[in-house]
Amino acid sequence: MMGTLLLACLLGYAALVEPAMLFHRRFSIRLRGLPGGWDGARIHLVTDLHCNRWTSMESRIARILGEQADLLLFAGDIVNTTRATGHIARLVQAANVSLGAFGVLGNAEHKRWVDTARVVLDLESAGVRMLGNEWLQITRSGDALALIGVDDPYSGRADLAAALGDCPSGCRLLLAHAPQVLKDPAVSEVDLVLCGHTHGGQVRLPWLGGLLAHSLFEWRWAEGHFYPEQVRRVLGYRRAPHVYVSRGVGTGFIHFRCLCPPEVQTITLRKA
Repeated sequence: MMGTLLLACLLGYAALVEPAMLFHRRFSIRLRGLPGGWDGARIHLVTDLHCNRWTSMESRIARILGEQADLLLFAGDIVNTTRATGHIARLVQAANVSLGAFGVLGNAEHKRWVDTARVVLDLESAGVRMLGNEWLQITRSGDALALIGVDDPYSGRADLAAALGDCPSGCRLLLAHAPQVLKDPAVSEVDLVLCGHTHGGQVRLPWLGGLLAHSLFEWRWAEGHFYPEQVRRVLGYRRAPHVYVSRGVGTGFIHFRCLCPPEVQTITLRKA
């Protein structure tokens, strides 16, 4: 009887309490080759919002985005429905960023009930510059940094080689929805990868890690900051980037989170 009660309490917590939490994680990443003008630049990272409607979660995210930063990056699975893009417009309007908002698509935006082209059009109208296997150059304090964005790697739409194209040498930041982009050896040509998709595994257990990370490959990269030496050791690349995988905000069709609360990041870039 006691065991049944404890299990019911745990399930209630995982279904109702923790998914409604939101952590604002602030940290720095030190990059070799970061231009001096980008030292101290701040990035708001939002991923896996899975927005359907405006809720208290979106209100809390809007308050976080109101803190001064340079860039706002959306790493895919931004909306679950075509009509939800208006709520993203409200987030962009609330954001206090000096260099703009940018995003990539995730697998959620490619679902059969979502009008992908319309989502891209509406998000761009809302002020989010969407990157689909392409790069652009952003200047801060006189120094340039390349921001590269790929379409969803999880559903096989990413083309990193095309995205890099004629991208100039120098510091390169890659925005992708899923850690699968790490399978592409071309990832060794970038300095920092920011992604999500895994939801951190949603249910995390001691020693086992996240249990719902979509695939065995992603289970290894479920959440957190992975340093170049770790990436090299696992994937065998001669050169490797820093990788940050966000737990994201929402959940998949299994609406559970346990020991893996939602999070939004503010990342400060520092020159190594």
